[in-house]
Formats: sequence, structure tokens, C-alpha cells
Amino acid sequence: MDNPQHPLKSVFNVGLLLHNLNKEAERKTGLSIVQWSILKYLIEMPATSAQELSEAVRLHPSTLTQSLKRLSRKDLIIVTEDPRDLRKKIISLTRNGKKILDYSDQQMEQIAKPLTEIRNELFIVENFLISLKSSK
Repeated sequence: MDNPQHPLKSVFNVGLLLHNLNKEAERKTGLSIVQWSILKYLIEMPATSAQELSEAVRLHPSTLTQSLKRLSRKDLIIVTEDPRDLRKKIISLTRNGKKILDYSDQQMEQIAKPLTEIRNELFIVENFLISLKSSK
């Protein structure tokens, strides 16, 4: 049996495959997996601040900002100033956003269906990578 390939090559390959999965999701639903995830969080956290959303989704604030701009241009979210603190932004799902989310949920379930076979392994890898980040 050959030696296992270098772990970083595997990480590269997994990243590339995830990128392709994301492109398929975007082609089928009009939403990237990141955008879909943000909308899912907004259902659970209506009228939330950008900071709270960034922490929940685990996205760097600048990355979240770019995704929010795309979602806003698609009329899926609305970003308003917090009346109590004008420095803060409040993000809410629009009716159109809810409609698109309902439609894309069915498509995303089909895309995710094969992944259910390795759900436990994905959870282990996710937690391991989180622990690597927090140990720095």
C-alpha cells in the first residue's frame, strides 16, 4: 500500500471539492452555501446585529460584509441602522429572502443528502479544525 498523501494535499483536495459543491449549490439555488447559511441564521436570529451574526456564522466581519452586500443586492436581506446605536447595523430577512430560502432549502437538502453518510466524520473534522484555530 502506498504511503498516505501529505495532509495538506488532502486539505487542498477537500477544499477544491467543497468549492465545486458550493458552485453546484449556487447554480441550482442561486445561493452559495455561505449565503444560504446566513439566511438560515437570520430565520433563527431575526433583526440581529452584524457582530452577532458574524459570531454565529463564524465568518470574519469583512467576509460577512461582502456576503451581506450580495444578499442585499438580491433583495434577500435588509440592512438598517440600529436606532439605539447608529454605529451598529441590524440585518433582517426580507419576504423575498424567506421565499428564496424556502425554495433553496429543498434543493440544499438534495445536495446534502449524500453527505449524511459521513455526517459524524464531518463533525469530527469540523471540530478538529476549530480546535486548531483556537490553539493559536
